[in-house]
Amino acid sequence: MELETVEVEFRVLEETLSKVDSLTESVAGSLGELSKSGSKAERAIQPISGKTYSMAVYGKNLEASLRVIEGIKGYAKLSAECEKVINQGPGLVGAQNYAKSISKLDKALGELKGSPMSSFHKVVSKMEALILKGRGAFQEDLVRTLDRAYNPIDAAGYVTQERRMPTVNPEETAILRELIEYFINANDPKDSLYIGKVTNYMLSSVAELGKSVQPKQRVNKGNYERGSNPIHIYTAALKGLLMAEAENLSHLFSHRDNIRMYYFDEIAAGVGAEFVKTVNGASDHVRRNMTTDSLMVFELIECTGILITAIQTISKRVPTVLNEAMKRLQSMAHEVFTEFLKYIDTRIQNMQQLPPESGVSDATIDIMSRMGRLADYKASALISISALSGPGAWIPTPKPAWASILPPASSGPTKPDPMEMLSSYFSDAIDALLLGLEMKSKAAGRKNPQVGLFVLTNLALVERFATKSDVYLILGESGGDRIERLRKRALNMFLESWKATASNLMDQTIVRPGSKQLSSKDREAIKEKFKSFNSEFEALVQQHRNYKISDKLLNETLVKEISFICPLYHRFYDRHCGGDFSKNVDKYIKYDKRQFDEKIESLKK
Repeated sequence: MELETVEVEFRVLEETLSKVDSLTESVAGSLGELSKSGSKAERAIQPISGKTYSMAVYGKNLEASLRVIEGIKGYAKLSAECEKVINQGPGLVGAQNYAKSISKLDKALGELKGSPMSSFHKVVSKMEALILKGRGAFQEDLVRTLDRAYNPIDAAGYVTQERRMPTVNPEETAILRELIEYFINANDPKDSLYIGKVTNYMLSSVAELGKSVQPKQRVNKGNYERGSNPIHIYTAALKGLLMAEAENLSHLFSHRDNIRMYYFDEIAAGVGAEFVKTVNGASDHVRRNMTTDSLMVFELIECTGILITAIQTISKRVPTVLNEAMKRLQSMAHEVFTEFLKYIDTRIQNMQQLPPESGVSDATIDIMSRMGRLADYKASALISISALSGPGAWIPTPKPAWASILPPASSGPTKPDPMEMLSSYFSDAIDALLLGLEMKSKAAGRKNPQVGLFVLTNLALVERFATKSDVYLILGESGGDRIERLRKRALNMFLESWKATASNLMDQTIVRPGSKQLSSKDREAIKEKFKSFNSEFEALVQQHRNYKISDKLLNETLVKEISFICPLYHRFYDRHCGGDFSKNVDKYIKYDKRQFDEKIESLKK
């Protein structure tokens, strides 16, 4: 039963599928006919569709071309407007308006090159040419303005008349500010143009002065006199010009400190380099003429220091060439210190004839004159001596004989302050002079008293020279102690004969206990003492008078020193004036105490 049911359902399914296949074939046939009809329609419509699309593209291109033409017309119009301004020049339209025109062109050119219109080469080239022309005109105007503002002057006249160096007037400063600002904003700064022009202006203004600084061989080979070279005027002129330019730059770059300092430093470097060339020429002359012109090196140091200090008031950066020049000059000054001591030695050794014992040596006058001139350069001498290792660094090699006569002067620290070192140097120079005269006098066969008087006479002149110049201030207390050491040494030599004579007054006779009388031997000894003393004393008095000491103050000082003998004579006189050694005392005692003192006092006349 179930099997029959399944068979019936299967037959129904087959019939249904057969109907579906028939329907599918019918639909497929209809679609084929429809496809043929569509192909015919497509072939008919296609030409019309292509023409419509082409027309749309053409329209779009036309619109774009019209926009490009309008854009180019705008650039061309802007170019024409700016061309009128640029052709007139910044002098007529004003730097600010001129700069705006160039900036507009520059900006427009950038836009044009970055757009589809960049292929319009003529327009691009025209704008580029106008920009170059505008910048060139700006630079020419900058050059003309700088030429007007920085026309060389006679700087020497300003210095000698004590006038301030001229500065750029406000109108030209305003023009320069606009011109320079334009180039800075255009990333095309004209630093070298400005710096070069101002530097040349300064150097041209002192050119003749610089030439006159170079020393010429003098017919009269006298010693160099301070101020006879115009180096100070030259330095003052450069200092004044730099100070004026610092003021100019403060107005020009009131809100641009970095640029202001850069310009000043570069100008100062250029000026400093030329200054050093001039100084080097002068120092070469000094080296060739050390005997007569050595002190000029201190003037060169002084002037170099003035310029360095002036620059330091404006900038933290001192040109390297100036610092290096100062070191070279200091080194030369050290040579001058040593050469002066050598000169003292040579000057004394070359003396053909010594003056009398109470006479002043020409060498003393010469050397103290030189020392006085050196003292005039105290400031620069202090700068130079401070670079030495310590006292005595200036002593020549090999060590001269005078440097070994006295023990080294006591000194504090290894390297004291510069003033102490300069005092020590001047004291060494005085030692070299007076001890040299002492050795020269002894070599000539003079006795110690004569040598002592000779040294004391010259020492008196040394002190007079010192007190009339800055030598006294430089020596100070320690230098005064050094002079006292020399004075005591010379006094001891001078008083040597007086002390020997005074030894006769040293009474060593002894009265035996229980006896009121001297022995005959002692009496004879006292007689001999009086005889020797009287003879030697009268010889010394006569010798002193023969010295003919013209320096009254010195003579009074010497007599005061000789007076040490008075109390000794008084004591000896008091002990023996009663006749304890002889019944005929008048034969042996020639002076009572008053007469003796008067005799000593008479030596002052």
